[in-house]
Amino acid sequence: MVSNKEGFFVKITYLSNSGFVIELSRSVLIFDYYRDTPQNDGKTIIRRSSDKVVYFFVSHRHMDHFNPTILTFDCEARYIISNDVEINTDRNVIFIGKGDSWSDGAISVKAFGSTDEGVSFVVQSEGLTIFHAGDLNNWHWNEEVPAHEAQKYETDFLNELNVIKNEYARFDAAMFPVDPRLGKDYARGAEQFVDMFDVGLFVPMHFGAKYSKAAAVENIAKSGIFGFFNISAQGDCIDWAP
Repeated sequence: MVSNKEGFFVKITYLSNSGFVIELSRSVLIFDYYRDTPQNDGKTIIRRSSDKVVYFFVSHRHMDHFNPTILTFDCEARYIISNDVEINTDRNVIFIGKGDSWSDGAISVKAFGSTDEGVSFVVQSEGLTIFHAGDLNNWHWNEEVPAHEAQKYETDFLNELNVIKNEYARFDAAMFPVDPRLGKDYARGAEQFVDMFDVGLFVPMHFGAKYSKAAAVENIAKSGIFGFFNISAQGDCIDWAP
C-alpha cells in the first residue's frame, strides 16, 4: 500500500486497460472505468467504501476508457470527465479540458493535454499527488511511419511533458501507457516520462492482455529505484509503501 504523510495506506486495484481504483482514507478515485473484473471489481469496492466520497475520472471518449455504465452506479459520486465526451445525465458531472482546474476541498484536479484524445489528470488529495496519463504517450509508431512523422509525434509528447513539469516535478503514483502495438520501442514514452519526473510508484497501463510486456517495463523502475506495480491479471491489487 502507499503510505502518505498522514500515515494511512492507499490501495490500488487494476480493472482493465487504463482503469484503476485508488482507495484513500476518505475517498475512492476511479480512473477510466472500462469493464469490471471477476474479483475486486469497482462495484464491490464502492460498496465496501460506502462511507467515502467516490470520484470517477474519464480521460476521453474512447470506448476502452469510458463506459457509460458508471453513470448508473448506485452511489453518491462526482464525475470529472473530459469535455470531448458527450453525455446527457443529471448526475454530478464536471466537464474539464486542458488547462482547467477543479477542487471541492477534498481533492484538487488539474487537466493537462493528450497526444490523442481528451486529457491527462493530476489529482492531489490527502497528501498525495497522482498522475493518470489517459492517452498521453509517445505514440511514435516509428516502425510504421516515416522518420519525420515519428519525430513530430515525439516532439508533441515531450512538449506536453514540459508543460506538466512546469507545475509538477514529482508524483507519488503515475499510471502511464506501455502499449506493445508500438513495436520494439513501446516503452519509449514511459522511459522519457520517468526520466523527467520523480515517480514514487510507476503503474503500467494500456497494454491489452500483454502482461509480460507490461512486466518487462519494471526494468525502468529498477534503473530509477522506485516502486512498480507488476500487474498479472485483471483485479490485481498492490499494497505498497514508499
